[in-house]
Amino acid sequence: MPTKTKPAPSTDAPPKPAATSAPAHPASNGREAAPAPDLHAPQYYFNRELSWIAFNKRVLEEAQDRRYPLLERVKFLAIFGSNLDEFFMTRVAGLQEQVRAGVLKAPPDGLTPAAQLTTIRKRLKPMLKEARRHLHNSLLPELAKSGIVLHDFGELNKKQRDKANAFFTEAIFPVLTPLAFDPGRPFPHISNLSLNLAVRVYSQEYGEHFARLKFPPSLPRL
Repeated sequence: MPTKTKPAPSTDAPPKPAATSAPAHPASNGREAAPAPDLHAPQYYFNRELSWIAFNKRVLEEAQDRRYPLLERVKFLAIFGSNLDEFFMTRVAGLQEQVRAGVLKAPPDGLTPAAQLTTIRKRLKPMLKEARRHLHNSLLPELAKSGIVLHDFGELNKKQRDKANAFFTEAIFPVLTPLAFDPGRPFPHISNLSLNLAVRVYSQEYGEHFARLKFPPSLPRL
């Protein structure tokens, strides 16, 4: 019995419409598109150290904000100071090491280590001046009105001065060791966060010398 065969399906795909290019339209505002920014240009980058200084300036502004209670403003000023301690121990010290090593290459923000140190000094000088002004002209007088007073030695009465002198003689004087420095003696190492006094000492045998007097951290500050 004869069999019927089905015709093979056609492999010819239907013709596609001819591709047409999209018409070129001008920018919606009638201007040409702006050129791509130069990602190597320094103005597009923030310097890390200067950004940190700007942040700490905001902390100082919080200390000046009278909407906060008095002791909160005192705390903000203390944070401002402790932030600066850490900044100089880490960030500024690192930049000084780069300067001593002769590093001249600038990061993407365009500031060499030496330029950063110069700019840091310019930014911080007015901030430190403002912090001292705010402490002495605002916070300390307000604390005094609230019964919290930091007295100078000359403001104490005789009984208080005698007690302070006895405390110095018994607890402080025995642990003080002046370290003289001159052209024959190197400048002594000053450890971080330590309290030091630069003094002039005199003896009949050796004459006058400059000395560093360090207060041990175990002694109370108040």
